[in-house]
Amino acid sequence: MLLHDFQIIQRDSDGYARFAWEGKLDEPLKDASHHIVVRVVREDDNLCLIPWTICKMASDTLSWSIELTVPEGGLYRFEASIQQGDALWIDKIECVYHIGVGDIYVTVGQSNMTGYGRDSAYDPPCLGVHMFRNCGEWSIAAHPLADALGGIYGYPENGTGTSPALSFARRLHDRLGVPIGIIPTAVGGTYLSEWSPAEEGGCFYEMEKRLLKTGAFKGFIWLQGCNDCNEEDASSYFECFSNMVSSWNERFGAHPILTVQLNRSMGHLDPSNDRYWGMIRDAQRRAALEIDGVYVVPSMDLPTTDGIHNSSGA
Repeated sequence: MLLHDFQIIQRDSDGYARFAWEGKLDEPLKDASHHIVVRVVREDDNLCLIPWTICKMASDTLSWSIELTVPEGGLYRFEASIQQGDALWIDKIECVYHIGVGDIYVTVGQSNMTGYGRDSAYDPPCLGVHMFRNCGEWSIAAHPLADALGGIYGYPENGTGTSPALSFARRLHDRLGVPIGIIPTAVGGTYLSEWSPAEEGGCFYEMEKRLLKTGAFKGFIWLQGCNDCNEEDASSYFECFSNMVSSWNERFGAHPILTVQLNRSMGHLDPSNDRYWGMIRDAQRRAALEIDGVYVVPSMDLPTTDGIHNSSGA
């Protein structure tokens, strides 16, 4: 694993992250007495958590790696240096900052998850709550979570509003006391089928590309349904959602899916629209009762900034 500043690594059920840190030298070590050594330091008090430890070198004498077991928490600083004999170090070759071990959540769905809240609300960034951006880099999480600048993944969004994911992550960080990572993948105006590998959904495959890069994660946050509010899709929503969950479990293993029930809709002239929105909400209610690992929270009482998008304060 290559480490990057601000990266969050998923902890296991025992509260540790176990992984191999890897790197590569620009040129071979000059002497057999030289070694690559690494250590892990807590950034808040500079306490050395893992002391200088010698790495394994590959046969090319350029690539190095070391197996690490790091406890939940952080933020941590990872250092790599060249050691000669008993000397502590003669040349620092790599230093990665603000690494956390905690929980990572993947945000999935459409515009209300992407972030279309257009009014003002206090929802500040927080060190220890980080995100994997569409450009393929980790950073402190801050609005807009949907940012296509430098994007390397498909279906990029140029968002300007607020997403509920940041507030969710910050509250988890406060209550659990561990760093939280967000992987935004939501795309405005998408159908449920676009997130299902069983239906060759393009959005699913772009999400999967991100997860192949970031590694293990804790769970999903799902906020979607507006585009399926028509007679055909609303009638089959529960079955299609169930099939999608099964496909995700086969692909990634079982993970909790935290579902935000479809919010209220205002301003539609077609009276049948209310019926379709109600059908989607009922399918989401059933999913939490009948599908293992699926949970639901209502959003009917939240204020909106337009006909279908929740406000920033919501």
